[in-house]
Amino acid sequence: MKYSFSIFIIIFISQIAFSQSNPEETPISNFYVESAFTFSHFEQQVKSEIGGAKGELIVDDTNLSFLFAGGARLFKAISVGAFFRYDQGTRNNSLFNGFDSNGQATIINTLGGDYSETWIGPFVKLHYKQLFFSIGYGLFGQRTDDGRPDVEASDSNLGDFSLDPSVAWVFNIGGNVPLTEKLGVYFGIEYRARYYNERGGVLLQDNIVFGTQNFTPLFGVSLGL
Repeated sequence: MKYSFSIFIIIFISQIAFSQSNPEETPISNFYVESAFTFSHFEQQVKSEIGGAKGELIVDDTNLSFLFAGGARLFKAISVGAFFRYDQGTRNNSLFNGFDSNGQATIINTLGGDYSETWIGPFVKLHYKQLFFSIGYGLFGQRTDDGRPDVEASDSNLGDFSLDPSVAWVFNIGGNVPLTEKLGVYFGIEYRARYYNERGGVLLQDNIVFGTQNFTPLFGVSLGL
């Protein structure tokens, strides 16, 4: 994440310099579509020495995220549209439990599993030259999470989590580096904050809420129509 964020900052600063130094602004399209993604993998392990036998991982986290969006300009500096966000991954966390007879690490109390998350909703985007800032709302949001058997519905249901409509926001800041008159490279960093209050269509136990937030760098392409 820290390297992706550093790359984002470099591109962002470079884009500001480009937009200030380029006297001919890229023509503005009334309609546009964007497609972006990110991938991350994080793992931790314990060994008796560097280069030693590899055993079970104590942390194993893999995530793949996609963004698809389409918008229309209301004014030069404002556009509105709709987005589709999807995440798919696996997250496992365990406790280190020593080494076996082969010198490989063993683990206990693994908590985790596969997860996926789908968001659909509207957004408003503010534009400045090739830079942008957008605010979106999760009109529909659903999360499947096999790694959270401890957060049950009031009837012990372990189905999909549903968004609490009071907190389901997504913010994105980034820009587009023009390649041609219509095609550009999209980059952004996204922040999502949301709460879930139902699982399997039933309120969570004791009317609790399940909060989640994350920062996600996204890279892809934008196309003016």
